[in-house]
Amino acid sequence: MQELYSLASCFRNAIDIAIENNEFFDDVRFRHFPMGCCDDACDLLGKYLDEHGYNTQQIVGTYRDGKFEDITSHAWLIYDKSTIIDITGDQFKSNALFLNFNTPVYVGQSSEFYKLFDIDRIYENYDVGVNERLNCLYKIIAKYL
Repeated sequence: MQELYSLASCFRNAIDIAIENNEFFDDVRFRHFPMGCCDDACDLLGKYLDEHGYNTQQIVGTYRDGKFEDITSHAWLIYDKSTIIDITGDQFKSNALFLNFNTPVYVGQSSEFYKLFDIDRIYENYDVGVNERLNCLYKIIAKYL
């Protein structure tokens, strides 16, 4: 699990450096990273981890508390059916509904935060190479790895 954490941290750090260098200024979603970027980040990180021998899947969950305005989705990776890998959970750091989760890189077993979400689907990671936007984002991030 230590190697997974190291790889995920390296990838998140590369994204943070790219943001500091305004690399994502033209991307309507990634310029606000980590807010609203969990699915794209999963696809990108999934490619990186796959290149290092870790085949992951993406989980998409939805938080529902009965109020329409509180419905929120989140995506993260899972490795070997039990290890969660998430580099965007800190987008919830200012929201008490989500336990003010403020961990920028999480690698571990399910926690109270992840249990807030009903699992909607689990699927194989998207091939970022077939999507021009995601492929461009991956190339930017790779410059800082």
